[in-house]
Amino acid sequence: MKWDKIKMENNEKIELRSKEVQELIGKVPPKIVRIGIGVLFVFVTAIIILTFFLELPVYIKGPIKIEKDSSQINYFGYIKILPKDIIKIKINNPVYVNLEQFPENEYGILKTNVSKINPELITKNNISYYNVQVKFKKKSFNDIKIMGLKGTAEIEIERKKIFYKFFNSK
Repeated sequence: MKWDKIKMENNEKIELRSKEVQELIGKVPPKIVRIGIGVLFVFVTAIIILTFFLELPVYIKGPIKIEKDSSQINYFGYIKILPKDIIKIKINNPVYVNLEQFPENEYGILKTNVSKINPELITKNNISYYNVQVKFKKKSFNDIKIMGLKGTAEIEIERKKIFYKFFNSK
């Protein structure tokens, strides 16, 4: 009981509105400010340095149609690529195919490479494009009897450092 009385008396003596208390509460110690700024600087610097090492792929997208060859053994895909993008594509560039009939979240994607670039410009319905051919491994289509599969293909044309992707306009 005696301790409680002393505590109450001390609490009554503290004036929260006094100039000294307001100054103490309102001031952030300079050491904490310096440490906070230092931690923030180190964090931002680490992120910028990390962007020099991490790379992101750059893709060109196009519709793809998959068919069997005349021997009915191999599967080929034909990707329609716009004339402005054809110069960026090289033989053996990685290609990732997502088929409409087989959702990506259930079946995944098919990975292959560019096998041939058709140099002939094709124009249909006032739309010009080039055909880029990809060849699929036979095991990619185990027991699938559907002909004329369609989907979207992404051709990886380069890998660009994250730093240059964000800080370079090209």
